[in-house]
Amino acid sequence: MKSEVGSERLLIVNAGDNLSKKGEIGIRQANLIMASYSLMGVDLVALGTKDFFIGADELKKIAAVSRIPFVCANLHDSRGGVPYFIPYLKINRGKQRILITSVIDPTLEQKLGDKKLSLSDPVKAIENVRQSISHDIFIVVCNARVNRAEKWVSQLKNVDLVVLGKYIWFMGNRKKVVGSTAVVSNNNRGKAIAYVDFIRLSDGSFRITDPVFMSLSEKKIPPDPVVAGMVDEYEKWLREYNIKNRRKRLQKLGKTKFPEAAGFYVGKDWCVRCHQKIVRSWEKTAHARAMDSLKNREKEFDPDCLRCHVTGMGDKRAGGGFTDTVITAHMAGVQCEACHGPAGPHLQAPEQVHLQRIPGREVCLKCHTPDRDADFNYDADLKKTAH
Repeated sequence: MKSEVGSERLLIVNAGDNLSKKGEIGIRQANLIMASYSLMGVDLVALGTKDFFIGADELKKIAAVSRIPFVCANLHDSRGGVPYFIPYLKINRGKQRILITSVIDPTLEQKLGDKKLSLSDPVKAIENVRQSISHDIFIVVCNARVNRAEKWVSQLKNVDLVVLGKYIWFMGNRKKVVGSTAVVSNNNRGKAIAYVDFIRLSDGSFRITDPVFMSLSEKKIPPDPVVAGMVDEYEKWLREYNIKNRRKRLQKLGKTKFPEAAGFYVGKDWCVRCHQKIVRSWEKTAHARAMDSLKNREKEFDPDCLRCHVTGMGDKRAGGGFTDTVITAHMAGVQCEACHGPAGPHLQAPEQVHLQRIPGREVCLKCHTPDRDADFNYDADLKKTAH
């Protein structure tokens, strides 16, 4: 886009909620994301509650060394009432003075996970910024539910654009007008980018276009080699981290208590004794090779990926599922029980206990989510795994 319109006419806003992990992984993830955003030329990050997964203090450290300003107008240090991050950013683009601020819904204060942080009235915070700083265009990012954000907008004047930082794709590629304010939804966590154009009219006002969403698939846009290298380094570190912490995970799993009446997993080697033809047919499907796809990407120790490439992992309703690539190697792959349920009770009483013959849509959607498999089609893809 910079090559098309020029950097002087482009403003890049990140609407927050960038993080998904806590602890050491989260901190590494945050540093990688912010370094990548810096290379991309992001102008500011409008903070959301998920950005505090790593803790407010760690987030503050990252903000201190980041080129990108972290913005939130109604977030305060409750010990002194001072803003915890900068409340706004004023930037000149295309001869226009653009004022940008963001707010977080006060009802989400508990999600910040830190008692020293407090969230004030968002309407007052937005209005205070608007009245205090001269500008030509005023943009607000609201990390809140749609109905909450629209209620705030209805109480405000002279806000040109509101970006909803939560509940992505709520309005898709449509804009909604509340009073005189254009309201648009956020993009899909970096899997697409969305942009609007500000078109100056003869009376000096602006017309804001409907948002245009562009997919960021590798088929359309090749990875930037510098960012790709940074991601590779992170992936190598994450693999080593997961291998190193394998013992801790197993110790934690060993303390897990399962319900007395729960079923248990047995693995395909038991299923094949009675259902040889079906299991042999399953062996030709992609489900049978699910673990191989992780090994090819060196992700076979990553708990976040393993769950959907093995059978029974983390199922608290039943024991015997996958725990480790060595100890429970026989449960690797998306086996019979991943779709049809734990077979232990059926094995004990095959005439009395029957498993689900055809898995319902909800079973598939546990792993084939829009984020992981955007092209998933239950009816069509079910035929690919027929056996």
